[in-house]
Amino acid sequence: MRSPAPTGPARAFVSAVIATTALAWLVARPARAYYEESHLTGDEVRVTVDASGSARVEHTLSWRVIAGQPRSLDLVGVEPSAQPEPSAKLESEDGQAIAATVTPLPGRGLRLTITEPKALRHGQQYRVSVAYAVNLIEAGELERERSTYRLAWKSPVPPEGYDDSKVTFVLPSAPEAPAALVGEGGMPDNGVTSTLRREPEHDELQLTRPHVGRGEDVQWVVRTGARAFEGGRGPALAPPPPPPRHEDPAGPGGFAYGLVAILSLAFASTVHWKERRFGAASKAHGPSPRGLVPLRSWERAAAAGAALFVGVSLQLVDAPTAGAVAVVVAMICTVLRPSDATLPPRGPGRWLVLRPEEAFKSSGLRRRLDRRWLVGAAAPVGATGLFFLAARLLAPSQPEALVALPLDALVLLPLFATGASSQLPPDRAEHGRGWLAGLFRRLQRNKRLRVSPWVRVPTGLGQPDEVRVLVLPREPMPGFGAIEVGFAWGRAATSFFATPEVLVRVEEATAASARMTTLFPEVIPVPGRKPEERVYRLAPRLPTREATAALVESLGRQLRDRRVSDIGRESEERRVPPEVRAHGAPETQPSLG
Repeated sequence: MRSPAPTGPARAFVSAVIATTALAWLVARPARAYYEESHLTGDEVRVTVDASGSARVEHTLSWRVIAGQPRSLDLVGVEPSAQPEPSAKLESEDGQAIAATVTPLPGRGLRLTITEPKALRHGQQYRVSVAYAVNLIEAGELERERSTYRLAWKSPVPPEGYDDSKVTFVLPSAPEAPAALVGEGGMPDNGVTSTLRREPEHDELQLTRPHVGRGEDVQWVVRTGARAFEGGRGPALAPPPPPPRHEDPAGPGGFAYGLVAILSLAFASTVHWKERRFGAASKAHGPSPRGLVPLRSWERAAAAGAALFVGVSLQLVDAPTAGAVAVVVAMICTVLRPSDATLPPRGPGRWLVLRPEEAFKSSGLRRRLDRRWLVGAAAPVGATGLFFLAARLLAPSQPEALVALPLDALVLLPLFATGASSQLPPDRAEHGRGWLAGLFRRLQRNKRLRVSPWVRVPTGLGQPDEVRVLVLPREPMPGFGAIEVGFAWGRAATSFFATPEVLVRVEEATAASARMTTLFPEVIPVPGRKPEERVYRLAPRLPTREATAALVESLGRQLRDRRVSDIGRESEERRVPPEVRAHGAPETQPSLG
């Protein structure tokens, strides 16, 4: 039935919710960001290396401010172990100095925070000095190669390109002069030029590159003699000690593989047994069921067991990803598709009214099916217990089995979820008897309705093949037949399903038919059991007992003959005899008994 339009309070509530949501959205909108623009136009670096392999790196950045007052500047790609000097300074072209602080950004680099950003002027060029200390040995940038040392220092990643990038390496003095390493094993030949200046205590090697692109990783490679670091030779520059010898842990032994083989064999047997059981149950309804993998039953069970054995074995030898893939293959081999059978057509029969205790009583077949379900569920449950038992037995030698095998027990999920009775054509006589019994008891409390169990018995048989609830108003409209509540069956991709259905039977071209056309103009009636009968098929708003009972009670009120129900009602007589009205008597009088 059509839902009523929102009332005044409901409309006000909806309006309030919409207004509150809009206000919250407006308040939560982020404020418009203040426009800032600045550009990095150059970077001159001085790397001073001592004899112990530690270095002080000093950046002199050229930075132009275009708009706004930027509050920080990041150096991305600095060594993670860098220890920055906390203070820094900015000098403008006209000599103005602005203080700044430097703090590390874990996993990113360094951040220079300007103490007084309002002191920045638009269009000014600033020279920014940032320095930090780093151990080149720990950073892996200074390594020994036979009789020389190779220094490969990587500069921070520039946020934009600039020209004339310069790096000056200050190295301890050695008989051999340091040189830039260009070509194989060094830096690419991108027009890098070098200038060497030798002093008694140190050597200065300046490298210049014409252009550095935006976001480019630039590495500067220098080779110097081994004597440059002899004075500071210590644990950092000493040849690395040989790696300790670790005995490879022993892999799974024969006991582990044997236990996994027993587990896989039990799993394959359970898969084959479950498919045979499901095939026997579906044989009476049509074609046999099929697996998701197009193989015969024993072949699919063997493939599932082999895949499980391979998957668990790979997990025990520290190959969890490949093992998980094999377990998924075993799970796919276990999935059973529903039978291709359809709901069988019904033959001739007759509808009868029975007593509630006879109509809603579950048959012995139902109880036998319940016991079969318990027996069928015992095998997957027992197989699940085997997984946990195997994990417990393998835990002393293979600790990872305590996690891997319980997770691998998910391979049994298709044994519970597929090959179930819901994948077989349903039994109309048994399904939903308890549900209909509850609906019958609820509708019985309505004194304006007559409610009875309604069963269909096929011709020549003694047991019903369908159960419904028959409902009649006590004062039905002309042309009204009955209201029947049952189940409508459908088929999904994996199973059959049932939904409550309400059938309203009326005769064509009667008051009841006209009333149903007014109530449900969108529903097209179908022919009934008689030539002049029409049936309206309705569904409740929700497939629940409460919603179905509410729909039936509403139909009972709408299809009640109000003329018949008003005959016996006592009320005041409003008609006045003519002779009394002529003498000016009042127009109403008490009823005459």
